[in-house]
Amino acid sequence: MKVLKMLFCLFLASFSDADLGDFERSRFEEIYRNSRNSIVGIKVVKSKMSPSVYGDVSNTEIGSGFIYDSEEGLILTTAANIRDAKHIGILFNDGRQVEAKVIGYDVPTDLAVLQLEIKRPQIPALKLSENVYSVGESVMVMSPNPEGVCCNTSKGIVSAKTLAGNKLGGGLSTFFQFDAALNGGQQGGALLSLRGEVIGMPTFQQRNSENLFLNFGLPVDVMKIILPELITNGRYLHVEWGLDPVGIPEEIRLKTGYLGNGLYVPGLSEVGSGWRSGLRTGDIITSLDGIDVLTNEGFWSIFGSWIDQENPFMRGHVVTIYRNGSFLDFDFKAVRKVIDFKDESWF
Repeated sequence: MKVLKMLFCLFLASFSDADLGDFERSRFEEIYRNSRNSIVGIKVVKSKMSPSVYGDVSNTEIGSGFIYDSEEGLILTTAANIRDAKHIGILFNDGRQVEAKVIGYDVPTDLAVLQLEIKRPQIPALKLSENVYSVGESVMVMSPNPEGVCCNTSKGIVSAKTLAGNKLGGGLSTFFQFDAALNGGQQGGALLSLRGEVIGMPTFQQRNSENLFLNFGLPVDVMKIILPELITNGRYLHVEWGLDPVGIPEEIRLKTGYLGNGLYVPGLSEVGSGWRSGLRTGDIITSLDGIDVLTNEGFWSIFGSWIDQENPFMRGHVVTIYRNGSFLDFDFKAVRKVIDFKDESWF
């Protein structure tokens, strides 16, 4: 796969800028033709009523999604799109509207799986890419228009790997930034590569210091980790550390005499993985699996590398701490839990 990707990059490098522009345009046109019927509108009637001058009225919204498994009638969208859903209808390009139900959703990654009332809608599914995205890679956003009919499209590039949420860790909390135009209702559509494969899903926008909106997507590798549990069990169980380590305060260094690298544990939950593994308030975490812990972001990044679909409880990992003048090794013992919309402390 790496060899094919290298050959593809060399192939692109052989083009002049003008040729490359023509090539991209031709590929995007082909992707549009091949993928447009796999993009669907998500019509959601919310269970919560909206106040108006006529009294409380039903709140209906149109979101985006795409067909993930045509045989089983599975559709992917964002968890935000289906929050408080009372009724869900899937809008197809051929004019059909088919009811669907939620079979699983995950709040931290903003991913949801819907299932059509009918299987085999006779529309091909989009393929999830085998390749992890690259910064600078060209992408195309495809989603329905405000009426729920495909397609609104825009193109751009993956502009940054960013937004590592510090309570879920590396792999399951890292979204990527892209610069293709994104309008309301496009969250849950497909981010497609030049190969016509899904490399991510548009999830949300964030306003920066210059009052400009930045667009973020959920990477396909994270989707692949989450999806099996969502489809089988309806929810994904995240590992809860129950702590958020900080840089070592100067007064702690003076008190302990410790001058090395590490992060300080100012407090922790007694129901989290940290406590269960043996950590206590006042400990200094020096390394994870022998890798020095230097920053909070680095801590969660190392932890993210532990996330493995084949080892959900992360057995075999070691946390090293400094306590009372000694270095101690603890086997990591994971506590897993569902994180829901009400768990605001996680974000």
